[in-house]
Amino acid sequence: MSRIILTLFILYTILPSSLLNLLNICKSIEEPQIIISDEMLCPYTLVRAEVISITEKPDKDIIIALVRILHVYKGPFDLKESIFQVEASISGLNSYKRWFSPSLQQGEIGIWSLHFAKDRYWAVWPRSGYFGQPARQIEPQSRYAETLVWAEAVETTLKAPAKERFLLIQKLVLSPVPELSSWAVTVLCQTKSPQTLRFLETVLSNKNFSVSGQIRLDEVFCDLMSEHWTDSIRRSSLIESWGKNIKNNYEAEKVINRLQIISQHNSLSDKCLVKAVTDIIENKEILIKTRIKSLNVIGWFPSRGRDKRLAFQFYLNLLEQEYEQELQIETARRISWLAVSNEEYLKVVFALKEKIKNKQVVETLLESLQQAQERKNDQKR
Repeated sequence: MSRIILTLFILYTILPSSLLNLLNICKSIEEPQIIISDEMLCPYTLVRAEVISITEKPDKDIIIALVRILHVYKGPFDLKESIFQVEASISGLNSYKRWFSPSLQQGEIGIWSLHFAKDRYWAVWPRSGYFGQPARQIEPQSRYAETLVWAEAVETTLKAPAKERFLLIQKLVLSPVPELSSWAVTVLCQTKSPQTLRFLETVLSNKNFSVSGQIRLDEVFCDLMSEHWTDSIRRSSLIESWGKNIKNNYEAEKVINRLQIISQHNSLSDKCLVKAVTDIIENKEILIKTRIKSLNVIGWFPSRGRDKRLAFQFYLNLLEQEYEQELQIETARRISWLAVSNEEYLKVVFALKEKIKNKQVVETLLESLQQAQERKNDQKR
């Protein structure tokens, strides 16, 4: 390597080339070119398809849909116009079949992932980083449009030479489309190269890096370099920022799901989690049912054997301030279960009922305290 660099330097002194070009040549020698394979881009056959017929078998709690392929993004092109079959549960109670809500309907279009086995194609439910297909147009708060953009990006990147894909994917990391950003992170991290990790570490500081991309990067970094990342100050700052940087309900759901996993695994300070959840709850642009779901993150605190005081104080603050009735009712239920196991907490909660203006919240609080006490007594018997 030293001889090569010395030769390049001599050439530089003789030939009219720039020092920047010289450094780029040296860098290309030191760092091997990263190849992105088709499987890294998407491990499944990816198609857009239309449901053309529905057959119900109520006695077996099964719905059978025939789905025609309209376009192939990844996979054999002769699949277009082919038919694949999807079996689903009608009631959602059949543990052996997928359940769709709303139910599959004739004429609906979606993006599907397929896997070939036993001489036929089967619908599959992709692993983390490749989204939960099918993305259906008729779903409430559908992500079909965003998933379509992702599928088209997969198709475009597949057409590029393998040596050029790395640069293409790098650009997509900062896409404003969450599905694209998190997918690009997933693809890059599969290379497990120092060059990729350095690039992704610099991306963390970019204000245009989507929250969904940050979540995916946190998952990957926890796997690849857990001892340097999991307890780092940089990670704490990143996660604390998620709540205030959420742009829509889709991102809020992703943040909450990730925070719940972090809380269960006890891999971050409780104060950091409280900060993120507080920002979510105060964001009135997020659906109320999603904000209520964020309480589950705090709910893991007592069950891990940690200090319950932080969780208790968090619930207390929500009840003392004026939030939506649904949120306060759920908070009242949760604080009751903590209060019955601690005399000091119980006194605080009973005093709290005088400060709460909403009568229904007060009634819920008293009922929940009684139920919690009854269950506690049953456990002693």
